[in-house]
Amino acid sequence: MSGSGEFVRDTRYLDGRITADGRDGTFPVQAGRYRLVVARACPWANRTMIVRRLLGLEGALSMGICGPEHDWRSWSFDLDPGALDPVLGIHWLREAYEKALPGYERGVTVPAIVDVPAGAVVTADFRQITLDLEHEWAAHHRPGAPDLYPERLREEIEEVSAGVYQDVNNGVYRCGFASTQLTVPCSRGWTGCPSGWPPGATWSATRSPRPTSGCGPRWSGSTRSTTATSSATGTS
Repeated sequence: MSGSGEFVRDTRYLDGRITADGRDGTFPVQAGRYRLVVARACPWANRTMIVRRLLGLEGALSMGICGPEHDWRSWSFDLDPGALDPVLGIHWLREAYEKALPGYERGVTVPAIVDVPAGAVVTADFRQITLDLEHEWAAHHRPGAPDLYPERLREEIEEVSAGVYQDVNNGVYRCGFASTQLTVPCSRGWTGCPSGWPPGATWSATRSPRPTSGCGPRWSGSTRSTTATSSATGTS
C-alpha cells in the first residue's frame, strides 16, 4: 500500500526456474517431483491450471488446491482432510515458502510450484511458470498438445496479456484494496471500465451522480457493494 492509500502489488516473487535439463543451476524437470499449488479464487492460479490441463501435464505435475480464503499468514489447505495437503503434509502454504527462504516476510502467493522432496517453493512467478510449462515441460505434453505461445503471435499475446493484467486481474485488487476511494481512478485503459466513463473519473463514497456499472467493489451511499460488472473478461 502506498502512502496515498493506493494498492501497489509486490512483484518480488520467488523466481527459481524448472528447466528441461536443469541448466545454469536451475531445477531439472522430473515427472512427479514437483507440485503446483493453486487456489481457484486467484486469476493467476487459474491461468496455470488451464495451461496444465491443455498441455496434458496432470500425470507429470501434481496439483494441490488451497481454500478460497486466507488470513494475514497464508493461503491454507483447508479443503483437504485434516486441513493438510496430502502430498506436502502442510496446512499453511507459508511453510513451503519458509523452507525456501527462512525468515520469509513477503506475501505468500499462488500459483507456486513446490519441490516435494525438499518441501520448498521453487517459483511463484506466475508468468514464467506458464511459459516454462509450455517450453521446458514439452517432453511430458500429451500427444497433440496445442502450442500456446506460437512465435508469430507472441507480440500480440503480450499486448493482450498486459491489458488483461492491468485492467482486469490486478484492476480488481487496486479497486478492492485501496484504502481510500480517491486513489481508485476509473479511466479507460486502467481498470477496464466501459468507454463511456469520463477519463480520470473516480469512485465516490457519496451519492453524487455517476455511472451505475463499473469494475471492482464500489460504494453506494453508506452501503458497500462487492458485486460489480466489467466490460472485460478472462484470465491472465
